[in-house]
Amino acid sequence: MKSNELADLILEWAKNRNGQFMTADVFREIDEIFDVKDASDSLRFMYKKGLLARKLSDNGKFLYCNTKHAPKGFERFKDAAIKEPAIKRDVAIVEEKQEIIKDEDEMRANKVEETADQIKVNNDYDKNQAGIQPLSVIESLMSPDQFKGFLRGSVIKYIARCDKKGGLEDLKKARHYLDKLIEACANT
Repeated sequence: MKSNELADLILEWAKNRNGQFMTADVFREIDEIFDVKDASDSLRFMYKKGLLARKLSDNGKFLYCNTKHAPKGFERFKDAAIKEPAIKRDVAIVEEKQEIIKDEDEMRANKVEETADQIKVNNDYDKNQAGIQPLSVIESLMSPDQFKGFLRGSVIKYIARCDKKGGLEDLKKARHYLDKLIEACANT
């Protein structure tokens, strides 16, 4: 999950929560989060963006709450930034990193992935068959599950014989069939 999606998910959860919470609560209650460190980083990021307030608890861990409902003793980042010059520097770093993440996310969103057919290995033979791709014909004659089974079998075949017959070329063919299988699974 992208960091901005994770932050949005946690922020929505925090908005619907009236009381205080710790990273462990976030991790335990939001099923989409699989890493405590990711949750902790997102909470720190939201604190620095002014979306959450926090207070150091007696056990040395931070308690967080929605900024709008922050009781006395909870520090907002703006208050901390006034006191701490290092925090001002951290804000600049966080904002710079957020711009980089945003740019990377936009690049990924705009990237057009090549299909398995576009990167097919040893495509010369198939190109000489009057423009008809044998794999397309096979797919048209099978149900989606049958076609996936065919692709799985082809992956296994090329991997199994690579040491005895085609070597690297067979591994590339296996990868092609695996890419086709991934596409077929993604489309169902």
